[in-house]
Amino acid sequence: TMYHRLSSRLAACAAVLCLGVVVSHFVGYARVKDETWVPTGLASGTLPGPVTEILAAPGDAGRLLARSGNDLYHTVNGGAEWAAVSGLVDRPVNMVRHPTNPQWLVAVRVTPAAVTAGLPRSSDGGQTWQVIPGSDSLVPTVSSLAFSSDGSYLFLAPNWMNTIYRSADNGTTWQTVLTDTELKPGLWCSPVTPTRCLSGSHVTDDAGTTWQPLTAPTGFRELSAAAFSASAPATLYALAPWDDGYRLLISTSGGQSFDFVATTMRFDAGQHGKPPVLWVNPVDARSIVLASGGNLVRSADGGATFSQLSAPAASDIRAPAVFLAGSTENILNTQI
Repeated sequence: TMYHRLSSRLAACAAVLCLGVVVSHFVGYARVKDETWVPTGLASGTLPGPVTEILAAPGDAGRLLARSGNDLYHTVNGGAEWAAVSGLVDRPVNMVRHPTNPQWLVAVRVTPAAVTAGLPRSSDGGQTWQVIPGSDSLVPTVSSLAFSSDGSYLFLAPNWMNTIYRSADNGTTWQTVLTDTELKPGLWCSPVTPTRCLSGSHVTDDAGTTWQPLTAPTGFRELSAAAFSASAPATLYALAPWDDGYRLLISTSGGQSFDFVATTMRFDAGQHGKPPVLWVNPVDARSIVLASGGNLVRSADGGATFSQLSAPAASDIRAPAVFLAGSTENILNTQI
């Protein structure tokens, strides 16, 4: 059956690296070593709109959450069967899962008024959600969320508010750790260094207690996407908007400073003008994949050169939405 074929391919992620992508209205194409693609059980006829986010459980490739429009879907068997999630009303725009306790999730959502969104939280793997009391005052706009790699801290950066908050209790209470008029949106935390996180303009190496501005090439404005290497903790790649597209940057100092990679390529924006997707192979810091302008490209030499990555049928890849990757070490996702 399709379920057994897909489950065996997802299970193979425990032994060899695999990569998946959600394209258009289809959920969970699984790409394995032979570059074949297998759709899961949730397809376009059952969805209110394009899939815009998918979230995996660390250590469990079969347990996924997928977001489409205002709706959220849950599967425990690698996508063979999906069920709608209750309690998460309005449009979730960002979800994060606790890295050591995957039953805990926190989300940012946008209400119809887009003013008092609040932070929904789940303690049962995303099957039910409740808004954290008092959190509406923290999230008046779309925000970024990120857990430190050990789950000790949850960081929140409301866009355009020049502030980063930190929580030590999964979002129940918050402490202001940075206020800076030069702060840019975005939050990314290292998958292996618990003290290291990055915003669009600042970096911390002490779990958010202090933050320093990034050093980058002349003309730099902000980071729009970033991806840490799990195998080389000081290495990370980032995308920054430039006049003629997005430029790929690299840091070998844990995000303290960035330089251009060898290529002079510019990368196009993704769906609805959002930045390209950027992913780093967790077992090879020189292996990266980008989704740029509806295309999938990969590099095996740290971004010096790129080649086209095989993909589902051209009619299905109007806007690649989500990467899902697994290995013996971790599972991660990113979206455009």
